Amino acid sequence: MRANGSGLTSGETEPQNEWAVSWDEGTVSCDGINYFTFFLERISKLARSYRGGLDTPEAQALFDDMLRRSDLAITMCKRLVPLAAQGKPVRVVTMESHFAPWGVVRRWCDTVGRDHDIHLIGMSVAYENYFSNLTSIEAKTLSIEDLTANPDLRHPFLGGRHRFTEFRANAPSPEEMRQREEQALSWIRIDRSRSDMGNGHQRQMVIDAISEARKKGRRSFCVLGKVLIDFAAPDDQGHVFDDFTSWLRMLVELSSQHDALLVIKPHPHEIREEIVQSGVQMLRELLPEHLPDNVIFLDHTTFNSSELAELVDAAFVWNGTACAEFPVLGCPVFAESVWAARDYPVDNPVLMTTGSYIDVFNGSAELKVSDANREAAIDYLHFMRSDIVAIPFRYMRRAGTNQAIGANMLYEDELTELEQRGDPYVELAASRFFEFAHREAQI
Repeated sequence: MRANGSGLTSGETEPQNEWAVSWDEGTVSCDGINYFTFFLERISKLARSYRGGLDTPEAQALFDDMLRRSDLAITMCKRLVPLAAQGKPVRVVTMESHFAPWGVVRRWCDTVGRDHDIHLIGMSVAYENYFSNLTSIEAKTLSIEDLTANPDLRHPFLGGRHRFTEFRANAPSPEEMRQREEQALSWIRIDRSRSDMGNGHQRQMVIDAISEARKKGRRSFCVLGKVLIDFAAPDDQGHVFDDFTSWLRMLVELSSQHDALLVIKPHPHEIREEIVQSGVQMLRELLPEHLPDNVIFLDHTTFNSSELAELVDAAFVWNGTACAEFPVLGCPVFAESVWAARDYPVDNPVLMTTGSYIDVFNGSAELKVSDANREAAIDYLHFMRSDIVAIPFRYMRRAGTNQAIGANMLYEDELTELEQRGDPYVELAASRFFEFAHREAQI
């Protein structure tokens, strides 16, 4: 399939499918299946904002290109159905399952292909940059999962609940658990925000404000931001709120209504060039210019999130590794995205109504982390780094972050060694392609 979507070999290809497009209504659909989110993320990255539109020639040209490529992708998917009818399991492989056109293939497989044993396989670098704090510029791992058999798995590097359950089947001894805890704490307490360069005055002000609030019986919370142009999910829906912006603004409103202290921490990757480019919309831009006195918006380097976890009563996050980190530190965390509990199956409490949010803010809800929650969170961090999820793969040069390192390059010496000696990790990766072939049950 040619990169520009114009055809498989040469010549222009006219659209083969009927599309219904209404950007303002969130619709880019074909055959009754809406693929809007997969277009939105690419357009938002172009616009460098949380919600990009088709209001510039560049955005319209990008959309037209994605639509042409997605039309061809669906046409090819439909051609696979007769092949699958012969009893052959069919697998389509991609490394970009949250962008059009490959996100379109993912949703088509979710809704149509799975009935014919046509699945999308997602491949990615494992979460190396979390454990190395962005120092692993070149990737050394591979994550690979059947996303059609595991529709609740947002991204291969997260592993999924079913593999996590298997990982935890053999309970560690108390000594092993203690070692796991120490290792997990060392990962969590990495200086991701470069706090040694931080605003010391603001840091002390926050510490004093939390101490004063506690003396007066007021609750203190933190909100952890996200990189606004990074969805990386088949949808961006919350349990209670329609989107990230409405959730964030409501947290500010609730804190004022119930006299709670709210500390808002932007994501450190907003200003890390390894992750985003300059000019991206910042978290602060989603909020009013003047915030209530009980709301403190932090500089990027004032605190690490782990330091806030040891100061506040609870944390709010849309989604992210804080879902696993904060329980380890003994701080309750409430995630709003519907994907959070799927991504981090550690049994964090979930707020399902506006009233449950109010109960947290007004002091009527109990805030604590159970032993089971904490142990699951410790295990999950180890699981995400284990070779079950992060399969060692050393045969080609690949970027470990969004920072360019040059063209992909095969390592010929390592490939020669693979040919001569084999590699159990390559066998493991290969086994993932047809792991769920002809299985009627879905994970």
